[in-house]
Amino acid sequence: MKDLGSCVGPISGEHIISEAVIRILMADGDFSIAGLPWLAPGETKILPPQSLRANCLCTKHNSALHPLDDAAKYFFASLKSFLEHDSDSRHALVSGHDIERWLLKTAKAAAVSKNLARGRERLSGAFSRDAALLDMLDDPSHWPEGAGLYCTMNTGDRTLNHTRFHQAADKCPRGHRSAGAKHLGPRLRAAARTTG
Repeated sequence: MKDLGSCVGPISGEHIISEAVIRILMADGDFSIAGLPWLAPGETKILPPQSLRANCLCTKHNSALHPLDDAAKYFFASLKSFLEHDSDSRHALVSGHDIERWLLKTAKAAAVSKNLARGRERLSGAFSRDAALLDMLDDPSHWPEGAGLYCTMNTGDRTLNHTRFHQAADKCPRGHRSAGAKHLGPRLRAAARTTG
C-alpha cells in the first residue's frame, strides 16, 4: 500500500488468510492447503496457522485493516456454528461490504506473496500492483459503482444448495443494502451499510 503514500512504520507480516479464520476452519484438526504454485500438482501440505504469512503491509495499514479480519472471523464462526448445530431461530448480521473488503485484502496478500495462480501458473503481478485496488482497501468510499463480490459459474455447471440455505424473504434493516442476502437456517443475513 506504499503507492498510496500513507504508510507508517516498518513492513509487518500479514497472514495471507487471517489466522483467526484458519483456526476456525481447522477446528481441532489440521489446516491443509493445495493448489498453490509452489506445490506439486495434487500435493496437499499441512501448515501451522501462523506460517502462511507475507511481508506486505506496513504497521499502520495492518492495524487499520484488522477490523476486516474480525468481520471474517465472525462470519466464518457463525457459518460454522450454523452448519454444525441444528437449532431453531438463530441469526448473525454481518457486513457484506466488510467481507468483500476482507476477500480483496486476502487476494491482494496472495498476489503480493506470489501465491496467486491460475492453472498452476503464477499470475503476472499486475493485480498485486494495482493502486486502485489499494485505494479501495484504504477507503471504502472509493469502490466504483457495481464493484463487489460476485460468484460465477460456467454454462452447464450445477450447484446443490444445502437445505439449510434459504433465499431472504424479509427486508434488510434500514440503512443497509442486501449483499446477496441468503438465509442459513432461519436467519443469516449479509448486509452492508449504504453510503450517501
